Amino acid sequence: MQIFMWPIVLGVLTMIGLVMTLLLETGWFELVSISALALPVIVMIYTYYFRDVIRH
Repeated sequence: MQIFMWPIVLGVLTMIGLVMTLLLETGWFELVSISALALPVIVMIYTYYFRDVIRH
């Protein structure tokens, strides 16, 4: 379960961001949806560039 926890969390956040983008396009909902969609990209970039630091 430890291996699959973070991918599941990122998948759920992405799904929430996509649904909020499609349904609620005003105010704080837009900021939350953009943040939820940007978070997996930020995590991938971080793990790509800092993978040596994470392994040790």
